[in-house]
Amino acid sequence: MPLDLKKPVPLYLQIAEDISAKIGAGTLRIGDQLGSQQELAREYRVSLMTVKKALAHLAHQGLVYGRMGKGS
Repeated sequence: MPLDLKKPVPLYLQIAEDISAKIGAGTLRIGDQLGSQQELAREYRVSLMTVKKALAHLAHQGLVYGRMGKGS
C-alpha cells in the first residue's frame, strides 16, 4: 500500500494499519514473517525508525512479535 503523505495520520500508523489489514484479510497468517526491518523500510519507502515504531505499535496491540535473530 502506498503511504499517503497528505493524510494527517503519522506514517508509522499508516504502516501499522496496512500490516493489520493484511493480517485481517488473511494475507499474513500466524507464523508468517514480515521480512526484516530493512526490507520493510525499503518496501514502504520510509526510515528504519518509522518501521520500528510501526512494529512496536503492532506488538503492543498483540498482533506481531519479534524474536532475536528471527525477525517479526
